[in-house]
Amino acid sequence: MVAESAELKDSIKTVNLWLFFWVIFVCIGVTSAIIFNATQIYQSLEWANFDPRTNTIYVCIIGIGSCLGRIIVGIGAEKVRRASSILILAPVLLAVVLCAILFVPPYYSLLFSFLAGATAFGISWSAIAVLSGDLFGHENLGIHYNFVSCAPLFSAVFINILLFSKVYDQTAHQQGTYPNCYVRDCVQTTFYVLLGLD
Repeated sequence: MVAESAELKDSIKTVNLWLFFWVIFVCIGVTSAIIFNATQIYQSLEWANFDPRTNTIYVCIIGIGSCLGRIIVGIGAEKVRRASSILILAPVLLAVVLCAILFVPPYYSLLFSFLAGATAFGISWSAIAVLSGDLFGHENLGIHYNFVSCAPLFSAVFINILLFSKVYDQTAHQQGTYPNCYVRDCVQTTFYVLLGLD
């Protein structure tokens, strides 16, 4: 269902815009923290078996998952347009699965985790345009899209820089292995926070 066109100055006063902003903040923030730190996560969870070739496969899987998420939205946008909540819930659920699976031994599940996270990342980015038009009308789509697209910038600063990097570096210093960290504590606290955000 497409909403009547709304001006940003009116939309900014509504709960819908801020909930949409929060969902994008969380979905893209959580998944980008995973994607941008895939090597560090792999080292922390599998340090005894770390292999650069396997790391390359993980990076490739992340690219495939992101592409897959964008294709899913492109193909399914018209079909799920009546149920816009599916576009919002899918990346949230995938991000929850991603965080939860990272702690399921054995860590062969990293392949699935990175694929799920990257798919959620692709869905989130693609869904911004579709949902901006559906929620706030197509006449002012650009201004709403650009406003909500600021959420990933804030999440990158908060989740990736102030949370993930700080915890990772602090744990690495405590372990005496800085700049690398080879224990699950390097990422575990961050993932508990990310699960809470989801």
